[in-house]
Order: sequence, then structure tokens, then C-alpha cells
Amino acid sequence: MELSGKDIIKAIKQEDYGRLDEIFQDKRGDKFVRALEDLTKPELDEMWADLSKIVSKTIETMHSLNKNCSNKTAMTRCPGIQFINLAVKLGISILEKGWEVCQEMMFTVVYLNITLMKIPNSLDSLKDRIVNLCEKMFHSGLFEERHRFTYNSVIYLIKKTLNNNSETDIMRIHALRSLIPEIVGMQEVDANEVINIFKKCAISRLFLSKPEGRTIITLMLQTDVQEMHNVIKNKWQTTRETRGKIYGKIYYDAWSYAMDKNNTDIAKMLHKCLDDFFLMAIHSRKRLLLLDLRKFFTYFYSKIHLSNVYKMLDCLYTRVVFYHITNLDGRIRANTAQLFVDAFPLYSHDMSIAELHSQLSEQMLLIKDLLKDKLPRIRKIIILGLCTAMSNHWRVFNEDILVTYFKIFVNSSAYDRLVVYEGFNVMLENPDMLRNLQILFPALSALSMGGNLSDAQKKAFSKKVFQILGKFLKAKRR
Repeated sequence: MELSGKDIIKAIKQEDYGRLDEIFQDKRGDKFVRALEDLTKPELDEMWADLSKIVSKTIETMHSLNKNCSNKTAMTRCPGIQFINLAVKLGISILEKGWEVCQEMMFTVVYLNITLMKIPNSLDSLKDRIVNLCEKMFHSGLFEERHRFTYNSVIYLIKKTLNNNSETDIMRIHALRSLIPEIVGMQEVDANEVINIFKKCAISRLFLSKPEGRTIITLMLQTDVQEMHNVIKNKWQTTRETRGKIYGKIYYDAWSYAMDKNNTDIAKMLHKCLDDFFLMAIHSRKRLLLLDLRKFFTYFYSKIHLSNVYKMLDCLYTRVVFYHITNLDGRIRANTAQLFVDAFPLYSHDMSIAELHSQLSEQMLLIKDLLKDKLPRIRKIIILGLCTAMSNHWRVFNEDILVTYFKIFVNSSAYDRLVVYEGFNVMLENPDMLRNLQILFPALSALSMGGNLSDAQKKAFSKKVFQILGKFLKAKRR
């Protein structure tokens, strides 16, 4: 017999579970939708009013059983569960058809979202269907306070994703991401519990591995910067996984968003986080951790053409790098030198020629001092960093600067001069460096003279000269 709208109304009024079972045998839902089309708006409103009462009564019964019953399987046989399923199915059908949403339906969905966590975990499939309805209400765009339908649904999805490692659910959370900043401040939720869940996401491999997951973490980071930063920092210090590039983008996006929205408090807190990471790198005794932190800051360096990024980095370097570069501890000095040359030359693209020369002069003097450092490791860092800078920023270095530095190289130890050849290999990778190389190449032979070199060392130097000459001529032909 064909299902009618009157049959559904009657089953709800009489709480006829047998009739509901017949309705749910229609897996595709075609008969169900056709039956709903027969009903007038007042009839639908009345149906929702009756259904809302049954749903409320059923949820409270389940909550009571959940507290008092040790047999969780009994929950699945709780009277009224089919009516919750009916409410979900009815709500989804109305939204998919684009029919008007009555007030009782809206109240029912809000109530289902509020009480979602009262439903026992043994009924996860039911909770999944409720969340699906709440998501559809959110995405319908029909309501202003959309978070009322979905705040618990988002928390449920995040917990489920962390427990099940589900990539699909990350996409669902991403679609609801605008709720993330709102949830923490809501009276209906435990803010500490939510922040603890967010902290788990911030160090989750799954969330970090997906672009959508990283966007979610970026938003979570802004909800409680200090708490989120502490958990990221502590995890980073104890893991061997490389996360520098990933966290670089996350922190940059969070800081950039705060700047765009003129949220100076968040921007300042994130700036302090960068200070913290910088000091962590400077004092690091782990080579891999230092390398990863350098990758973190490389993401910020790539945005230095933006004036606000330059100002932030310039402030960071002025306060931190120039203070630690003279530290008596050679390891701290070496780490600081590495961070310095990674960003060298630090300048704004908006500067005039006069401003550029003034900005670079202090950095150039520091480079000259570091080339004379007593530790060979630091001199090597500076030489290779300088060669990389000359290659990447060849327009900044005029002939006088190149000759000045090369004189220092020539007068250096055999070890330092050998490092220069390594640096030349970096420069040869950039075809734009040909002009500068033509200035420097004649001076290469001077590197293999003097300095109490043995015959074997002179032979090794000569071999390097010919190798570089071959690469130089090949690059010139290109």
C-alpha cells in the first residue's frame, strides 16, 4: 500500500513503532518524500510539534539510562530512537527539497545539537545522522545564528576525526571552519575542553598532512595563542618529524589574518611566538631541530616583499640576532650566524637607494666581522651564506662590495678559501650571476696562493679552479 502523509502523522501521534519500521524499509526515501508532498504547511508544522515532544522525551530517557544502566547495548533498544531517526530523515528531506523550515523543526534541530553529547557512544550511527542534519542546516544559509545548529556537531566531528583518523571528516570540519573561533567563547561549551581538543589537532599528523587540516589549525591557533603555541613547541622539541615548512605557513597565515583584521593583540602574541621559536633555534643543540626551525622562518622570508612582514622581521633581528651574535658560547654564535645569513640581506623592496644602502651597511659590517670569527664553523656558515645571498640577490651587490669581500677570502686560511669554492658552485646555479662571476673569476687563482699551502693543497685548489671554470663556461654558453 502506498505510504501517505496522513500515515506518517498518525504514526507519530500514536507513537506507532511498527508503522515507523515500514516507513524506514523504504531505503531510497522516494515513497517518504512523495508522502510529505501531500501535506499542507499547517500539517507539517503540527507533525513537527508532535515529533519534537517525542524527540525531547527520548533524549532525556537515553540520558537517564546512560547514567544508570551498565548494559550499554540496552541503549540501542531505547523506545523512541526511531522517532529521532524520523526527525532527521524528515529534516534532511525538507532541506533537500528547499521547502520552508518551520519554527518547530528549527527548535528540534537546535535541541538535537545541544543534546548530542548526551547520546551514548554505542549509538554513534545515530549521532552521525544527527550531525549530518545539523551540517545541512548550517550550509542551507537560511539562518543568521548558524552556530546554534552546529557547535556540538563540530566538536563531535573533531573528536571522531582524532579517534578514527578519518580524512573525510577533516573535509567536513573544514566546511564548518568559520565556527571554530566562535565555539570557544560560547557559554554552552566547556572552553577548557574545547581548547584541549584543539591542542590535539595542532600536533595531529592527520591534520598537519592535509591542506584543509592546516587551515583548521590556523584558526584554532588564534583561539588561544599561548596554549596552542606551548603544545606545538613542546611536541616539536621531542619529535624527529620535520614540520618547519608546515608550521611556518600556519603561523604566518594566523599572523597575517590578525594583521588584516587589525587584531593587534593576536598579532602581538604571535610575534612573541616567533621570538620564542627564534630563541629555541639559537639555543638548539639538535642539528635537525635547527634545520627544521630554519625552514619555519624561510616561509616568512619568502613574504619579505610585503612591508608589514619586513617590519616584523627587522624588529625580530634587531632585538634577537644582533644581541646573540656576540655571545661567548660558540654554538649559540654559530646558530645565530646561520639564522642571520638565512635572511641576509634583510631589506624592504619599498626602500629608496639611500635607505637601502643605510639598511645594508650595518649588516655588511657584521658580515665582515663574522668572516674573522675565531671559529672555522662560523666562518664557513658566513661564507656559504654570503655566496647564496650573492646568487639570490645579485642586484644588491655592486662591484666594490664583491671585491671587498673577496679580499677577505684571499687573506683567509686555506680552510676558508676551500669553502669559497663550495660557495661558487651555488652561484653558478643562477645564470643571472654571470656578470658578478666575471668580476670574481680572475681572483680565483689568488685563492690557491700563499697561506703556507702544501703541494697537495695547491693541487686540490687547482683542480677546484678548473672544475668551476668548466661550469662557468658552460653557464656562459647558455
